[in-house]
Amino acid sequence: MRTLLLSIFIFFSFHLEATAQDSVYYSVLWTPTHSYQRAGVKQEGVFWHSYKNGVLQDSILLETKIYDSLGQLLRLDDYQRNKMRTRFQYHYSGRRLDSIVQEEIWLSAKIIHRHSYDDNGNLLGKQTFSRGRKTVQERYVYNNVNQLFQIYRQISDGPEMLVSEYKYRSDRLMQQIDYLYEGSNAANNFSYIYTYANGNRTATKLFQRMGKEKRLIDCIRTYNEQAQLVEKINPPLPKTDWLPPDVYPRSEEFVETFVYHSNGMLAERQVRVNDKLVAVEKHVYVYNR
Repeated sequence: MRTLLLSIFIFFSFHLEATAQDSVYYSVLWTPTHSYQRAGVKQEGVFWHSYKNGVLQDSILLETKIYDSLGQLLRLDDYQRNKMRTRFQYHYSGRRLDSIVQEEIWLSAKIIHRHSYDDNGNLLGKQTFSRGRKTVQERYVYNNVNQLFQIYRQISDGPEMLVSEYKYRSDRLMQQIDYLYEGSNAANNFSYIYTYANGNRTATKLFQRMGKEKRLIDCIRTYNEQAQLVEKINPPLPKTDWLPPDVYPRSEEFVETFVYHSNGMLAERQVRVNDKLVAVEKHVYVYNR
């Protein structure tokens, strides 16, 4: 059996800045590094290198990950300007994720996320604690054939509110509706409606506010017959006062395309901004015999 020894991801973008004298070329190199064990990846890190006219200007560590012998993520460290800002530690019971300890180094704060399950292994709830106080609680509801049906969320001592609903046809997910509420007023809410084809999300979003329907497309994903993502389009989003806080306005269209090897592994990713190619990411895999 062949074992994956090394994967090299090369990401580079280019930008042309015209001046009266000459042109200046900028590029970046995104290089994950990996070490492997029999079960798969043992440790990986991601670095960002920036260049100007081919000369290295800066190298930045973005994140590191450590895995156990089963291939489960044990720790993720997030960096900013080579300084660790956040550490996530993952705790399991067998294959079930029991809790995540989130340490915000720069704030000297610790956040704990706890998970609970039913006898069928379904996730029943998530609880988030900060400074010993429960800040968020989520409750998961399943239908009579063990499919996720609804998710409810309660923030601090506020009311429990429906945040997600799922609709199925036979065993296929057909629609997902996510709700975001303004404060505690359930009448002022945003509704995200995702539709699915062949089990893959086409990700059309519908935003609502104060009973008025607002229709914007935040992201469109296209899949091939092998259920592989082949195109992702993020059209422009105008800046408005009713965009949810986790959705940011943008003035340009971003298009990502994906190409795969015959074995299903990702071979190349291209990024275009307003139809101009700005980035190419190539995936190279090396195996032993």
